Amino acid sequence: MDKDLKILDVGCGPGVFMDNAKKLGFTNIIGVTMGEDDLEACRKKGHIVIEADISDVPLDDESQDLIWSRHSLEHSPYPLFTLLEYNRLLKQHGFLYVEVPAPDTDRNHEWTPNHFSILGSTMWLSLFKQTGFMVEVHEVIDLPLTDHNNIQYQEKFLTYVLRKSEKKG
Repeated sequence: MDKDLKILDVGCGPGVFMDNAKKLGFTNIIGVTMGEDDLEACRKKGHIVIEADISDVPLDDESQDLIWSRHSLEHSPYPLFTLLEYNRLLKQHGFLYVEVPAPDTDRNHEWTPNHFSILGSTMWLSLFKQTGFMVEVHEVIDLPLTDHNNIQYQEKFLTYVLRKSEKKG
């Protein structure tokens, strides 16, 4: 695999994905976040990170080979626009990885104050198609968890590997 692929980690947090990609030898990774603490944490690790909204990333059209969007798309109040932005940023036939919490789980992500788009698979699949993406892989992760009070609950995440199939926007 080409270790010089241009990879964009949207909603990068403190840079966990970028840390792991760097360990695997990838050399061309940029993070995007809005949080001061996350910006500082990433920069201390030597990562390139941009302070920007995930729906308005100041990078060139069709400049990225892969966009990593793990637990960030649910924070967009307008996922249609965010996905159109990802389409703009991705090279033709580039890949987008999306992981989001599923609706109606024990943890009630719909009630988390910064979660605006807790959608089911059918809606996500429709949005992906509308914004020029083809689904390569769709998996559901069912995960039993125990919190700090020793309360057990079932968590569910929706994961997608998408390929840019057409230019939109």
